[in-house]
Amino acid sequence: MASSITCQGRGGAELSGTGASRQHGAREQNHFRMLALLVSVGMRGVRKPTWHRPRPANSLAPSDGRPRWFYGSEEEEEEEGDSDFLFDIGRGGMGWMSGIRVRDWIPRCHIAVPVLFCGLSLLWVFDQTYLHSGISAHEYLYAALLPTSEAIQQANARGSVPKNCDIFSGQWVYDEDLPLYDGCKFAERGFACQRNGRHDLRYQKWRWQPHDCVLPRFDASDMLNRLNGSRVVFVGDSMGRTQWESLSCLLLQAVADQSSVKLIGGPITKTTPFMRVRFAAHNLSLDYYRSPFLVDGGRDVPPRSPKRVRSTLKLERMGHVARNWHKADLLVMNTGHWWNSEKTYDLGCYFEIGKQLMVGMKVEAAFRKALATVTSWVNNHVDFNRTQVFFRTIEPSHWTMAFSQLPVNSSTSRMVYPKALYLAEAVRQAGASAMLLNITTLSSYRPDGHVFNYTRSPVLDCAHWCLPGVPDTWNELMYFSLRIKGRGVWA
Repeated sequence: MASSITCQGRGGAELSGTGASRQHGAREQNHFRMLALLVSVGMRGVRKPTWHRPRPANSLAPSDGRPRWFYGSEEEEEEEGDSDFLFDIGRGGMGWMSGIRVRDWIPRCHIAVPVLFCGLSLLWVFDQTYLHSGISAHEYLYAALLPTSEAIQQANARGSVPKNCDIFSGQWVYDEDLPLYDGCKFAERGFACQRNGRHDLRYQKWRWQPHDCVLPRFDASDMLNRLNGSRVVFVGDSMGRTQWESLSCLLLQAVADQSSVKLIGGPITKTTPFMRVRFAAHNLSLDYYRSPFLVDGGRDVPPRSPKRVRSTLKLERMGHVARNWHKADLLVMNTGHWWNSEKTYDLGCYFEIGKQLMVGMKVEAAFRKALATVTSWVNNHVDFNRTQVFFRTIEPSHWTMAFSQLPVNSSTSRMVYPKALYLAEAVRQAGASAMLLNITTLSSYRPDGHVFNYTRSPVLDCAHWCLPGVPDTWNELMYFSLRIKGRGVWA
């Protein structure tokens, strides 16, 4: 099945092209980069070509808005001599090719041509070998430069997680040993992309690799044993439900008798208010409470409200259901995707503070007020000697990006997400006992991980995530964060 490319808008999206043509174009681009690399190898065997130092980034301001390289004078070339060859194949930059002087290599092309011929042969062999796995030669060679399985095995042997490592800053690397599970009875059918017809399974095989350290592999048995006798509660929107499903599936792999693990309160749907997965042998409960806004809401609007007001969000108070959250051993909260005009004002949902209707209140201001209420509730009702609280940052959607079968892995793609910053501030206000699960940037690198049209719904979905997939990494990083903090059973 050809997969849709363009996510354009949130309604019935306009689609253009096919996944097959997109993949073909990406492969041609990757081959061009690999050929350029082979050219550079051949040139280094003949003579190190010179290159010209580019101007600083702040001096690149062409009138047409297109970036250009600036090359120095001939005297500067001689001063540089045999400087190292400049290239950045990881980010796709090819400006360095302009710095190769033709007179340096044309007389020696009898050496470069065989190198190119061998390179073309290798590319053909690689692509034929890995055609059915869906991974190209470019990706395999790129992965070869990244931490190997041997390094991961050494990290596993140490068994410890580096304390001074920023595990949320890194890149996605290809890993043949993934996914950690293949199908799961707790994965909602709408998120089971492979079951719904998606055949490019590379989205399941990307592992998050921090820049500063090599993490051991996620150990489901270890996490399950540490959570023995515990109650884990997820509270939030459908993204929180996906994370709850993911953790249920991850831990299920460590259970010998999987039939003993039961779903309570199902079936799993987008409107079910409460669900629980019970691991009886470990006396462990994984609970999910649907609360997209976290604060209280309902149809009891203030008297004499305009007819357009159908419901309100009480920004200064938590709902009655919150009394079921605070006695958890691990509490994971998320909100953000519903804080927009489409989910509030357009549906007749307005904001209320102290029985006063805030008709002109901006959604952003209401969001920050709600976070302050949640933070106050956490500080006043949660026993931090028992409960570890996580605020998970918002995970970006990719409505304006083309369909991709690969991660982005580029700092140039980073955007500022104000809601993530507000959640980080909420964690600071909650004190040292709350932790931030900062998954915004790493998720923004994964436009390939969404369900798109591989779902039971006819509407294109560039917000929710496939399982197995990116939400598994959120739970892995939560596990490593707990081990880094080393409190209680996580010491």
